[in-house]
Amino acid sequence: MKKIIFACLALLCVIHARAQFDIEYQDGHTTQTAGNIFVYGQDNSWDINETDASQIKSIKRHARSADTPIELTNSVGNIYFGDFWKEGYADYYFILTNDRVGKNANGDPVPMHNGGYILYVDIWSAVSADHKNAILPEGTYTFSPGRKNGCFTQEFSVLTVNKGKEGTGYRIVDHQLMGGEMVVKHVDQGYDFTATVQTKDGQTFKFHYNGEIAFDDQSGIEDKPDNKFITADVDIKPLSGQYLLYAKTNIDNYVIRLFDVDGISADGVHPMEPGMKLHLDLFAAKGAGFEGTYKAGTKTGQYTIRQEPGVFFPGTYTAGIPLGSHVERVNADYSVSHCGIVDGTVTITKVDDTNYHVVANLVSDQGKAVTCDWTGPIPAF
Repeated sequence: MKKIIFACLALLCVIHARAQFDIEYQDGHTTQTAGNIFVYGQDNSWDINETDASQIKSIKRHARSADTPIELTNSVGNIYFGDFWKEGYADYYFILTNDRVGKNANGDPVPMHNGGYILYVDIWSAVSADHKNAILPEGTYTFSPGRKNGCFTQEFSVLTVNKGKEGTGYRIVDHQLMGGEMVVKHVDQGYDFTATVQTKDGQTFKFHYNGEIAFDDQSGIEDKPDNKFITADVDIKPLSGQYLLYAKTNIDNYVIRLFDVDGISADGVHPMEPGMKLHLDLFAAKGAGFEGTYKAGTKTGQYTIRQEPGVFFPGTYTAGIPLGSHVERVNADYSVSHCGIVDGTVTITKVDDTNYHVVANLVSDQGKAVTCDWTGPIPAF
């Protein structure tokens, strides 16, 4: 048995990236792998493709030609971002592999074995009718440097290959894609997916996948429970404040956070106990500081506004996360609720060398009042 195992191991190191295998079992039935064979040993017991080696009678290799697609067997980390940029088409991101997936020192996914492939695919296509159960439309998708309907993108479509042992580890190579096409069909098993891609270094790779691709909905339009939103008036009475400055070429962007609790996360972003945060995303004249009166800015897109002095970024959401000006509330059960701030005014006046007076008369995206009248220090975070 050891000779068979070691022979398999030696074989795998050389050819399993471009081979398929028939596995004949002791009970007479045969299965065909879609690619790699994995051999593991523990406590004097050996597994081949997660089957006890004693149950396997023989393994027969079928060589693949360069024209035969590499079979991918698993889909992981699949996300539906929806119509993120409000352009009328949606982002479908998924990962296909023929290997077990681990992580490198930076926490990035890597194929764990010689001949392992991970294909990251970022496709833009028609918006799914049901964002909770997104379905990637059938069609042929072509390479594009940037997003557009009916394409897979260069920025987020990548091929990662495990090239085998190198020293005490494995050599992992990322290939930037520079061309190709991907074909998606719907079948009983879920999807039939083929890809022919060209890499920056001039190689061509062909892949095939047949199976499910279940997308996690991160479109930000899911039907949130009522407790996800603050649906009543808010009058926040802060205990402390802080600011951050994001200096731009012609304008300054200040983020001011006011908390009505003492417990704050180490990054200064969230209340760490039941209480509230008023988060103000302000634009001021270059070098003028954050004193002044601010009103809601004019939106130029879902996540962009006309940046000019005296405006605040109205609250919005992406993947259920609030952006721009908003209120965050940690409830008594430590669930978290939000509301975006979309209208009204806030005035900040310097009282002395240390303290500022903040008066807010704002309106939430739930149509409720958000008010604050507080004097205190607002140091840099």
